Amino acid sequence: LEPAYATAPASPTVSGSPDSLLPFTDLGQQGRRYVTDVVTPELIEQVMGEPARAHPIRAYVGFNTEPLYQTGRAELALAELERTGAFDRSVLLLISPTGTGWVDHTLIEAAEFLTRGDIATCCIQYARYPSFLSIQKVALGRSQFRLLLWGVTQRLAGLPPERRPRVLVFGESMGAWTSSDVIMFQGIKGFDHYGIDRALWVGLPWLAKWSRSGMTRGSHTLVPAGTVEVFDHHDQLAALDDDQRGRLRAVVVSHDNDPIAVLGPDLLVQRPPWLADGQRGRGVPHTLRWQPLGTFIQTGMDAMNAMLLTPGEFASFGHDYRADMAAFVRDAYGLPEATDEQLARIEQVLRSLEFERNERIMAEGAHTAPPAPAQRATRPSSDRSRA
Repeated sequence: LEPAYATAPASPTVSGSPDSLLPFTDLGQQGRRYVTDVVTPELIEQVMGEPARAHPIRAYVGFNTEPLYQTGRAELALAELERTGAFDRSVLLLISPTGTGWVDHTLIEAAEFLTRGDIATCCIQYARYPSFLSIQKVALGRSQFRLLLWGVTQRLAGLPPERRPRVLVFGESMGAWTSSDVIMFQGIKGFDHYGIDRALWVGLPWLAKWSRSGMTRGSHTLVPAGTVEVFDHHDQLAALDDDQRGRLRAVVVSHDNDPIAVLGPDLLVQRPPWLADGQRGRGVPHTLRWQPLGTFIQTGMDAMNAMLLTPGEFASFGHDYRADMAAFVRDAYGLPEATDEQLARIEQVLRSLEFERNERIMAEGAHTAPPAPAQRATRPSSDRSRA
């Protein structure tokens, strides 16, 4: 337990609250952070300079809630979405986390700002260890996410088309692997089968089916031209015209120098394209040369250290995708328009929120930590001044 994340949230629109079907203590470390740090309508209005449409909904099912029964976790997630009124929102964002249950908060917060709060996000934990120790859990995460998708599809089938929310999918790193593998044998037809409008996959590992089969690069019969594109940085997406953006169903963000996106057994026996002369991408050292075994070991070590990030210091480099996240969320999902000034304020606030989150994580006591946005209105003034 972290002292600053030891108190259940009060808002009925998040899991772990007194009205929730899911006990706060069962959400796990990542789940408690997920529901505590929800963006508030007050903060949305402050950042966007316009009224918020609703209080964001966040549903999270921890592994400990049903440690032996994956179907039970999916059923609880669907019941929690029903309880919170998630199916009445205009956007429903389904997220597959990494091995620890972590989700990039910059993604969730950016989506909540851009939709002005008219959004529900849902995440189910399927493992409890870092991703490199949870590879054996990929099949579990895939089947669990499929259950969630199919349950949402069946629930929305009972609503008139004009009342159905847009269903969006997000996954980062191992979360991108487990969520994309759900439709690994269907390709874009799988989007229609499960009612998915668009997907954003960030830092997709080489081991994922979509990477190995060529679907991410559009070289597969299951992926019609223009429906899936890979981008190293946001300027590449911004360069597309409206028709090209309209055809996109999946946006894959993969830095040219992300070790997790290129780490695979092929490095043991052959030089990869990203080390070929004239094909090196952004950030790949010119001095790096392929060596049997050596390149594999070096890339593996880089991948092990890829998530050692500095809070609040966003970079578009390696496995750090925070610097481009807000812009990709807006354009990949086609969310409501935001001016350049609003996007700049969002990116500034995302950094400050991450600084505060890190201080809460490191705090020895709740009274010494900066309050989360939802706690600012209820925390005594003396506590706020000390923080």
